[in-house]
Amino acid sequence: EIKMARILKFNSDKAEEVIAALHKDIEEIDHHLNHLVDYTISWYLMLKEKYGKNFVRKTQIRSFDNIEASKVVEANEKLYINREEGFIGTGMKKDEFVCNCSDIDDIIVFFKDGKYKVV
Repeated sequence: EIKMARILKFNSDKAEEVIAALHKDIEEIDHHLNHLVDYTISWYLMLKEKYGKNFVRKTQIRSFDNIEASKVVEANEKLYINREEGFIGTGMKKDEFVCNCSDIDDIIVFFKDGKYKVV
Protein backbone atom coordinates (compact mmCIF):
# COMPACT_ATOMS: atom_id res chain seq x y z
CA GLU A 1 0.00 0.00 0.00
CA ILE A 2 1.23 3.46 -0.90
CA LYS A 3 0.31 6.21 1.49
CA MET A 4 -2.06 8.85 0.16
CA ALA A 5 0.29 11.75 1.04
CA ARG A 6 3.04 10.22 -1.06
CA ILE A 7 0.73 9.83 -4.04
CA LEU A 8 -0.40 13.43 -3.76
CA LYS A 9 3.21 14.70 -3.67
CA PHE A 10 3.95 13.00 -6.97
CA ASN A 11 3.33 15.44 -9.78
CA SER A 12 2.93 13.54 -13.04
CA ASP A 13 3.02 16.68 -15.20
CA LYS A 14 6.38 17.72 -13.78
CA ALA A 15 7.73 14.19 -14.26
CA GLU A 16 6.64 14.19 -17.92
CA GLU A 17 8.38 17.55 -18.46
CA VAL A 18 11.60 16.15 -16.99
CA ILE A 19 11.36 13.05 -19.18
CA ALA A 20 10.72 15.18 -22.29
CA ALA A 21 13.74 17.37 -21.46
CA LEU A 22 15.90 14.25 -21.05
CA HIS A 23 14.74 12.91 -24.43
CA LYS A 24 15.57 16.26 -26.03
CA ASP A 25 19.06 16.19 -24.46
CA ILE A 26 19.60 12.63 -25.71
CA GLU A 27 18.60 13.63 -29.27
CA GLU A 28 20.99 16.59 -29.15
CA ILE A 29 23.86 14.40 -27.92
CA ASP A 30 23.13 11.81 -30.64
CA HIS A 31 23.25 14.59 -33.24
CA HIS A 32 26.61 15.79 -31.88
CA LEU A 33 28.01 12.24 -31.96
CA ASN A 34 26.83 11.74 -35.54
CA HIS A 35 28.44 15.06 -36.58
CA LEU A 36 31.51 14.90 -34.37
CA VAL A 37 33.87 16.88 -36.63
CA ASP A 38 31.42 19.77 -37.00
CA TYR A 39 30.71 19.72 -33.27
CA THR A 40 34.43 19.78 -32.43
CA ILE A 41 35.09 22.70 -34.78
CA SER A 42 32.20 24.70 -33.33
CA TRP A 43 33.42 23.89 -29.80
CA TYR A 44 36.90 25.27 -30.50
CA LEU A 45 35.46 28.32 -32.27
CA MET A 46 33.34 28.97 -29.18
CA LEU A 47 36.43 28.66 -26.96
CA LYS A 48 38.34 31.07 -29.20
CA GLU A 49 35.50 33.58 -29.16
CA LYS A 50 35.00 33.28 -25.41
CA TYR A 51 38.61 33.26 -24.21
CA GLY A 52 40.63 34.47 -27.21
CA LYS A 53 40.62 38.12 -26.14
CA ASN A 54 42.30 37.28 -22.83
CA PHE A 55 45.14 35.18 -24.24
CA VAL A 56 47.51 36.71 -26.78
CA ARG A 57 49.08 34.35 -29.33
CA LYS A 58 52.66 33.46 -28.39
CA THR A 59 53.61 31.66 -31.61
CA GLN A 60 54.05 32.91 -35.15
CA ILE A 61 52.33 31.63 -38.25
CA ARG A 62 54.67 31.55 -41.22
CA SER A 63 55.41 29.40 -44.22
CA PHE A 64 58.55 27.39 -44.71
CA ASP A 65 60.83 27.59 -47.71
CA ASN A 66 61.21 24.48 -49.84
CA ILE A 67 64.02 22.35 -48.47
CA GLU A 68 66.01 20.13 -50.80
CA ALA A 69 66.67 16.83 -49.07
CA SER A 70 69.98 16.32 -50.87
CA LYS A 71 71.40 19.50 -49.29
CA VAL A 72 70.55 18.61 -45.70
CA VAL A 73 70.81 14.83 -45.62
CA GLU A 74 73.56 13.30 -43.51
CA ALA A 75 76.30 11.18 -45.07
CA ASN A 76 75.33 8.06 -43.15
CA GLU A 77 76.66 5.35 -45.49
CA LYS A 78 80.14 4.23 -46.51
CA LEU A 79 80.70 3.34 -50.16
CA TYR A 80 82.96 0.38 -50.99
CA ILE A 81 84.25 -1.04 -54.28
CA ASN A 82 85.48 -4.46 -55.35
CA ARG A 83 87.48 -3.75 -58.50
CA GLU A 84 88.20 -7.40 -59.32
CA GLU A 85 84.56 -8.50 -59.44
CA GLY A 86 83.13 -5.11 -60.50
CA PHE A 87 80.83 -4.55 -57.54
CA ILE A 88 80.16 -1.27 -55.74
CA GLY A 89 77.92 -0.81 -52.71
CA THR A 90 77.53 0.04 -49.05
CA GLY A 91 77.43 -3.45 -47.55
CA MET A 92 80.88 -4.65 -48.66
CA LYS A 93 82.96 -3.81 -45.58
CA LYS A 94 85.93 -6.02 -46.51
CA ASP A 95 86.51 -4.26 -49.84
CA GLU A 96 88.17 -0.91 -50.68
CA PHE A 97 86.58 2.18 -49.06
CA VAL A 98 85.70 4.92 -51.58
CA CYS A 99 83.86 7.69 -49.69
CA ASN A 100 81.08 8.61 -47.30
CA CYS A 101 77.67 9.15 -48.89
CA SER A 102 73.99 9.26 -48.00
CA ASP A 103 71.38 6.68 -48.83
CA ILE A 104 69.76 9.02 -51.40
CA ASP A 105 72.95 9.78 -53.36
CA ASP A 106 73.37 8.50 -56.92
CA ILE A 107 76.81 7.17 -57.86
CA ILE A 108 78.09 7.29 -61.46
CA VAL A 109 80.65 4.61 -62.32
CA PHE A 110 82.74 5.05 -65.49
CA PHE A 111 84.36 1.97 -67.04
CA LYS A 112 87.62 1.89 -69.01
CA ASP A 113 85.76 1.23 -72.26
CA GLY A 114 83.77 4.50 -71.87
CA LYS A 115 80.53 2.99 -70.59
CA TYR A 116 78.99 4.30 -67.41
CA LYS A 117 76.47 3.08 -64.88
CA VAL A 118 74.36 5.03 -62.37
CA VAL A 119 74.03 3.21 -59.06
